[in-house]
Amino acid sequence: MRRPLTLLALLLSICGPLAAQPVTQSDLLRRLIDLDRLMRPPTKGERTGVRCGTILRADPVGNADDWNELAAFNGPGAITRIFAERPAGILRITVDGTVVLETPFADWMAGKSAPVTPPFCAVEASTDENRPPRSATCYWPIGFSKSIRLWTRDYHGTYQVGYVQFPLTTAVAPFQATLSDDDRETAEAVAEVLAQGLSDEQIDGAAESVILPIAIQQNLANGKVIQDQTSGTGIIRSIFVGLTDRLNPPNPYTLHKCVLRIYFDGESQPAVEAPLTDFFGSAYELHRLRALPLGTSRAMHVPLPDRRYGEDRYMYCFFPMPFRAGFRIEIQNVSGEEIGLLLYLRVSREVPADDALYFHARYRRESPCQRDRYPLLETRGQGRLVALTLGVDRPRRGWWGAGHEQIVSDSDEQQVWRGTNIANLFDGAAPLREHRGVFGGAAAAPAFGKSTGYRIFMSDAPTFFRNVRFDLENRSDKPYATDYGSVAYWYGELDARSFFRPLRMADMNVHPLRIPEAIEIEGRVVGDGWGREIDQDQSRGFALSGERAVMLNTDTPITIEIPSLRARRVRLKLRTNPRRAFVNITVRSADGNQEAEVTFDRNGDGVYDLGEWDLELGANPVIVECGGYPIVDCWIPEPLK
Repeated sequence: MRRPLTLLALLLSICGPLAAQPVTQSDLLRRLIDLDRLMRPPTKGERTGVRCGTILRADPVGNADDWNELAAFNGPGAITRIFAERPAGILRITVDGTVVLETPFADWMAGKSAPVTPPFCAVEASTDENRPPRSATCYWPIGFSKSIRLWTRDYHGTYQVGYVQFPLTTAVAPFQATLSDDDRETAEAVAEVLAQGLSDEQIDGAAESVILPIAIQQNLANGKVIQDQTSGTGIIRSIFVGLTDRLNPPNPYTLHKCVLRIYFDGESQPAVEAPLTDFFGSAYELHRLRALPLGTSRAMHVPLPDRRYGEDRYMYCFFPMPFRAGFRIEIQNVSGEEIGLLLYLRVSREVPADDALYFHARYRRESPCQRDRYPLLETRGQGRLVALTLGVDRPRRGWWGAGHEQIVSDSDEQQVWRGTNIANLFDGAAPLREHRGVFGGAAAAPAFGKSTGYRIFMSDAPTFFRNVRFDLENRSDKPYATDYGSVAYWYGELDARSFFRPLRMADMNVHPLRIPEAIEIEGRVVGDGWGREIDQDQSRGFALSGERAVMLNTDTPITIEIPSLRARRVRLKLRTNPRRAFVNITVRSADGNQEAEVTFDRNGDGVYDLGEWDLELGANPVIVECGGYPIVDCWIPEPLK
């Protein structure tokens, strides 16, 4: 005869032991940098998610009772992230029924209110210095044991509040503005990591573990593979890939057409399969970024050929990757050209925990995406979603990311993550602009063409126990023209089924740069002796419109045509290769009535605004005079409203 469950037994079956390890402020802080925690299966009863929305108007100033509730949670847990576009007004936080904080919202988000300091916050500055920041993100954890309420007054805008809820028996230390000595030391140590990056010792794991370094250097011809394999048990602690060519590859998409694959425990299907640049956080081409566990620009003590001190920079990944029966890693070059690579691994010979989850990272692409939602990840089993790299190629102007991200775990009814817009997912305001943070950012965000964003989930890593689906709303106008390519990173079971298929060459082909209304300069320079046309391979790795451009090598005035099919007034821009310096460029109309001059911007993207111009029906010849020898790509006549 089965005995009925007592209340105590019932609680134990649902929530685990009642004597759960307490969660201190220090514990919550360490979750921001603890990569090993991500390998462990989520605790039964742990749940992560986001609450978000938009406050359409600010409450009347001076009415103390007019507060807007941002989020409210009951039970033990913590706020892991607060994001706000243009934070203003007052933020009030009530923990376990007591007001613990009431401070200017902008000060909290900028790290100016105790105990928060700037490394825990990321502020996206406005282009107008007289306006508040476009957005701000705060990752300082705010613990609560029974309940928490977040309120604002005199604020309007879009916001997100990330949270984690622990099993009911968890004892969480409630937030206090004054830190204990231990918590202060932890906060200082975590702040140093957020500001400077993980140290070699922190990356390598346990101090007593034996580290096996593996280094392979090879000039990789098209179709060839650089690879290594190791038997036994252990954890891949770091992966570095460096370019042994002194200059970057001549084609900006060469590294996107090199495929990284990692196989664990003799599996025939790779747990990791992604284009090289995309795996390290930069879609399509090699943009510089330094997120906490991955990036494209980290100095290393392993030298690269022909580099001065400090130039030995590597793409890197620090997500720990456990294996129990060996692993095989390879990089296949399908770019069509030879490339020199150095692959460097650090492998710990420690034995992974019996329940340690396996690392996965898989790429998929839709060109163009012709559905309402673009799926990033669908997989079964238990695990954690830990990162995302997204590449978007749009040949039209306008903001492509007005849709929201959505994460559904374990069942369609348990939707715990539904965002506001895709820029907010990357810790930025809409429309997305270039910025680089520790946990989120956009390494490239032009008005058209190829954008790339990344997001790292650490303390706010979404958990799942049976299955998970992660997708983005596709707000592209019809006919569809927007390409999406993405890498989803997660920890899960080795043989968990997912919807990914092996990569094909078509998945890695990249459209040439498509600039709306662009007028190519090649073929429109009048006369001789001005220079020569160049193709993409001669562009120093910079993407050219139409894959061609003009290299000018004269300081005498030359004539270039700007053809137009009708008379119109436009904002005229000139695109140059920013990796080819010049002094200045002067452009004036043939009749002398219109003129503009620009000087070289070392930190710019190569696009220079020449102001408003009147174009007539026909050739529209202009006189161009250069100080220095630029590479000029195209005219961009933007229509005026």
